[in-house]
Amino acid sequence: MPIKLPRPLNGWRVFAGEVGVIVLGVLIALAAQQAVETLRWREEVRLTEDALTIEIADSVLHASERQIVNRCLGDRLADLIAKVSSNKGPWNGDPMPVGKSVTAVTIVSAFSYRTPNRPWSDNVWEAAQNGGVFNHMRRERVAAFSKVYARMEGLRKVNESEHQLFPQLLYLSFDTQLDAAARQQALALLGRLDWLNGTILLDGERLIDEVKALGLDFSRTSLKREMAQVERTQRTFRGTCVQPFKVQM
Repeated sequence: MPIKLPRPLNGWRVFAGEVGVIVLGVLIALAAQQAVETLRWREEVRLTEDALTIEIADSVLHASERQIVNRCLGDRLADLIAKVSSNKGPWNGDPMPVGKSVTAVTIVSAFSYRTPNRPWSDNVWEAAQNGGVFNHMRRERVAAFSKVYARMEGLRKVNESEHQLFPQLLYLSFDTQLDAAARQQALALLGRLDWLNGTILLDGERLIDEVKALGLDFSRTSLKREMAQVERTQRTFRGTCVQPFKVQM
């Protein structure tokens, strides 16, 4: 009786086909997972840019505010420097003038000089750095954001320096006797404050230019409305020295 030997070739073909189907299924699943992951990170990048835009808009507002009040601050410093330089001893208290319609400004008006104190916040930037989203953003884009936030950090530090200095001039708000040491101290502080104000003014302009280069969409922020409100508030507080300033984004 003839013996029929098994033909494993067909079996192997079937087995290879089954394995191929499994591998193909795994590859499709991985590709689908990768596509979902790509879409997820694309959405994360979009949401992060929106949040960064809102945060940066606040700093653009602060930088614009310094342009708005620059003449007020410059004139006030020049006036104090001239008065201290020509002083011969008796000093008539010279608190910072405020608008007539301003009420409850006893503490503020006690200072002879005062600048806006703003946060220049970077909370969204810090959170984004820790969340890994920048690994899915173009390197050049991340570098441009980093440059803007480095500028904001510098502005925050200078603004903090101002607010550590001008309380030291509190004695100029009251009638007193200025000796040579007091005059020298006042002139040194006023000169330092003038330099700090100029630094914020210049770096604020640079910040605005760098933000413009990012091409952010500020239409969903309240930047224009808040800028108009800042101008009205500062004009009420400081008077006619306040100048309009427009930012075209």
